[in-house]
Amino acid sequence: MAGDDGLEAINAISPAATAALDPRGTLALEVGVGQAGAVAELLLDLGFAEVEGRQDLAGIPRVVLGRMSAN
Repeated sequence: MAGDDGLEAINAISPAATAALDPRGTLALEVGVGQAGAVAELLLDLGFAEVEGRQDLAGIPRVVLGRMSAN
């Protein structure tokens, strides 16, 4: 189930990824239309050092990448 905002799964996966990823690891999340900003903010709040989006062929932000800090 996606929840009211469609981000329930991402909200569950993202914090778990911080514990599972190598200190220099990258998390890539596919997002729905209009969700990239909220997901980018979530990753920043979780301590990902580098967060960026990628667009699909139609120019819609579709993937959010977060790289862990090396600290």
